[in-house]
Amino acid sequence: MRRYFFLLFLFFCAHLVWSHGTKTEVFYDGLVGIKAAFDAGQPMAHCKVLIFAPGSTDVAINAITDANGIVCFAPDKAGTWTVQIRGQDGHGARVDIDVDESLHVNTKTLQSNAQFSPVQIAVMVVWALLATGLLIVSRGKK
Repeated sequence: MRRYFFLLFLFFCAHLVWSHGTKTEVFYDGLVGIKAAFDAGQPMAHCKVLIFAPGSTDVAINAITDANGIVCFAPDKAGTWTVQIRGQDGHGARVDIDVDESLHVNTKTLQSNAQFSPVQIAVMVVWALLATGLLIVSRGKK
């Protein structure tokens, strides 16, 4: 009976972790805009945004998303700009945006790269170790 409660608990914990994923949408209308939201649809409002210029590891722009989870910027040089958005709870997203020589966004590269939060990574590692341990123990009993 304990096993069933334990499995139910693990299922519940996994649901909580996956329900807080992020998604982004990139748009271009003279300015580059990124709309960030949690998987459930709530905007990532008032989150810290770090924007890195092409070829640089230094932060070019510090910003904060608005109440709708949107942040905009005007790229001033060609190359791949990296935008990192981080919520207060550690969830976040990273988007790489290619800007051409005329400072227009290459619309073929408007894709988002969702990242796993540290909590999600920890849960995945614990789950993998637990599953491996249970598999080893179950094979040893036969």
